[in-house]
Amino acid sequence: MRIRLLNSGILFMLFAFAVCISCNNQQSDKQTIFANNGYFNVALIDTQLNKSTDDAERVYSSGAPFVYFHATQSLDTVRTAFVFYNTNDSTASVRWYRFLNGKWMLKDSISNLPGGSRPVNAVFQDFNFDGQRDIYLQEAMVSENGLGYGLLFTIDPKTKQLTEQPVFRDMGDMSADAATKSIISITLKALGHDLPPAKCTVISQWENGQLKTTSRLCDSD
Repeated sequence: MRIRLLNSGILFMLFAFAVCISCNNQQSDKQTIFANNGYFNVALIDTQLNKSTDDAERVYSSGAPFVYFHATQSLDTVRTAFVFYNTNDSTASVRWYRFLNGKWMLKDSISNLPGGSRPVNAVFQDFNFDGQRDIYLQEAMVSENGLGYGLLFTIDPKTKQLTEQPVFRDMGDMSADAATKSIISITLKALGHDLPPAKCTVISQWENGQLKTTSRLCDSD
């Protein structure tokens, strides 16, 4: 009886061990697939960071998977690097680095952003008029309605933390007017069936950290 129980125990342990190996192999396969076809290649970004320790502008982009890397000296008193990359087919993330004491340090990151698929250009300008240049990732190609869109990341001048401003996602052909401290953008107004939409010029200004529309003039008005 003891021999039977012992044999049964050994068989159970062998079965559990085989299942464990199978699970590990499946997990390893998943990790390999993610590493090959995944959306954030750590080694690739490390390579770009290591190549970006001088004062020169450095831009790297890749379409499969989508990655945009930009190292610059124009956003801070120290060198910085900005990485925008897809995390899956529909969402993206950003990483924000600062070069301190001879090393790249991750300062901030933001996830669950709209996924990128088109080439982008980074525009460095003070969009909220606080004396600190911000980052506007503008799509290099216009959309089907003929307008250009993008994502705005404001930089806190004291903490150097990033804040994505969702209201800017729907602002077509957005620009900042430093003289009037206004944001100018284009929106479309539906006019009815079989009629092309009218373009509306929208003027907005910051109020207590929020962007408020001050005027809106449409071609059809």
